[in-house]
Amino acid sequence: MTKLSSKMHILIVISSIIIALGLALGLIFHFTSGSFFNYGGDYKTVNTVTVNYALADQSETFNKDSITEECNKVFEENGVCVVTKTYAETTQGGEIVFQFAAGEETYKTLQTCVEKITANLKLNDASMSGLSVVAASQVNAVKGGCKALLNCGIAIIVAAVLQFVYLAIRYKWTMAIGAFLANVHNLAIFIALLAITRIQISSAVFAFGAITVLATMIGCGILFGKMRKAFNAESNAKVDAKDVSDAAACDSLKPMAVLYLALVIALVVIALVSAIGSLSFASLIMPALCAVVCFISTLYGTAIFTPSVYSRLAAIHHNKANS
Repeated sequence: MTKLSSKMHILIVISSIIIALGLALGLIFHFTSGSFFNYGGDYKTVNTVTVNYALADQSETFNKDSITEECNKVFEENGVCVVTKTYAETTQGGEIVFQFAAGEETYKTLQTCVEKITANLKLNDASMSGLSVVAASQVNAVKGGCKALLNCGIAIIVAAVLQFVYLAIRYKWTMAIGAFLANVHNLAIFIALLAITRIQISSAVFAFGAITVLATMIGCGILFGKMRKAFNAESNAKVDAKDVSDAAACDSLKPMAVLYLALVIALVVIALVSAIGSLSFASLIMPALCAVVCFISTLYGTAIFTPSVYSRLAAIHHNKANS
């Protein structure tokens, strides 16, 4: 097997290119479509218009298609496209929520639409039998997953710092630095691949982000446990530190791959079972795609990138200790 330590510079370049490409594409999409990531569902930032109607007689039912048709007409005239619409019953009648793409210009246009819709529906009240009140509410800019992403990021940072402290006490400070670099690197690769592939951000993606860090921590435990055992072995007393690190990394590759694959499969099954009721292609396929990204970024970062970088740190520390 080719020494990982000799490939450190190449691996750093590869990782840097992936991260830089993800950052560049994310920024492009942020300024062109208003979102660094491809948020989906409840995590997507959108503009909404809510139309409320009340029935004159609560025992009557009302065909909401006439209101929907009037609203769609106004939206089309003003050049805004309805992404989705949902209907709900209320105690007095019902409401229709129209969802649109995010953006300041869309927000301003929708405010004009609301005024026209309100005026048109009031004029048409007489022809809409059974209605007592029809009104379009103000436009709402609904913030999506930014807050959830921030909270997830804070939790991940705290976990990475705690692991750094643990490894610094339990093993060596070089291993603590190596584990911290692995967490930062793997998460950066995971985020970059999400930006590049445009996988929809959902609760499953947040779970896989946490799994990426958790799996990295477990992988670093396996990796540095084997390295510590190898460095303490008398047979390796005169062996170059880079060779010891490479051998330990090679021994860690198989158990890491099996462990990561098991974690990812388990999480995919949970995500698919929870999403099966929606019968949505996106809700079924996105967790699987995210699992592939998680597996690749974690296995590459922990089993290949981290040993190549740590072997240099170990060699420097070993040489200083013996000088």
